[in-house]
Amino acid sequence: MTKVCLVSLYAYKLFHPQDERALSFGGSEVQQYQLGKELVKDKNFEISFLVGDFYDGQPDAERVRVDGGVLTLYKTARCHGRNMFIDGVADFWRLYRAMKKTSADVYMIRGGGSLAGKVAFLAKKILRRKFIYSSAHDRDSNLDFFDKKPWYVNVLFRYALNNADAVICQHKEQQDAFKKNFGITATVIPSMYAIEDESQIGGRESREYILWVGRLASWKQPEVFVRLAEKFPKEKFLFITNSDTSQFRYATNHIGNLEIKKNVPFEDTDYYFKKAKIFVNTSSSEGFPNTFVQAAKNGTPILSLQVNPESILGRYEIGKLANGSFEKLVNDLANILDDKRAWDKMSENAYIYAKENHNISRIAGQYGALFGDIVIAH
Repeated sequence: MTKVCLVSLYAYKLFHPQDERALSFGGSEVQQYQLGKELVKDKNFEISFLVGDFYDGQPDAERVRVDGGVLTLYKTARCHGRNMFIDGVADFWRLYRAMKKTSADVYMIRGGGSLAGKVAFLAKKILRRKFIYSSAHDRDSNLDFFDKKPWYVNVLFRYALNNADAVICQHKEQQDAFKKNFGITATVIPSMYAIEDESQIGGRESREYILWVGRLASWKQPEVFVRLAEKFPKEKFLFITNSDTSQFRYATNHIGNLEIKKNVPFEDTDYYFKKAKIFVNTSSSEGFPNTFVQAAKNGTPILSLQVNPESILGRYEIGKLANGSFEKLVNDLANILDDKRAWDKMSENAYIYAKENHNISRIAGQYGALFGDIVIAH
């Protein structure tokens, strides 16, 4: 049996969606969560997670039942009331202690910056185990991004890349960037989701609103979606986030067609994608957005301001790209809403694209094969 430990501090909220003490998650945590839940079904693997320390009294180790099996969450770095100097030192000890408890054969982190370097050092030099780095964003393969970070973040991140037994990326453009910028040959493994039968996907007549989903990070530019809602007063706009929305209090009080929903459990988000006419992405940059796959697998056309990994929106005819232009974003939205035939085609194409490219069992199998090969190579 191969023991796999997935390092994902903020994944704790995914296992405990109703626990308000846990901080919110992002796309990298979702993918680790999906992978762990799928691999635990395979009796050839034992799965554990390293998660953050979010509250006093949180168990050091916790067995969690998921569909198909049981996995273990190990508490590591303190994620509340942090003193950066004291906790920076103490967290390294907490991380080592938790990693040793897992007795894993392979440790994998997705993104993580300086944390990736710490995990790599402990896995490779102290525990003598295998380490995998997985990219979470296009900036992970971007030299300029890390050169602007504090020196220790840059050093630790480069250590993680240079000492990884495998580097995984989300798409071909990231793979090319890792080779060009770091001289590393990365393996492309797409994002994964469970894909329902097409009969569960509703047509346009069952769709109610224009949808935005994500954290309120500055690079996601959520304010663009608010501006878009103002341009279409007769359409309903739904904004879903687990972040603090106080900055949009004025918008929700004065834009009657804009609704904000907070703290929607991940397992419930499909319901909202199923009822969306169009999903809108307003980010300036991303990796491969989880929300693109969620929209596609629910037959929801995608409208993106600037993000279009591997040109999938046009190549598979599943949506439209505004090339960074707000005016084009407005025009594209109007055109999709007005053209039922075009909407139907994009919806059908989106579902087919998701089913053929992001099926969870097939992609988890790719990870499983990689983990097995790496352990055997030892």
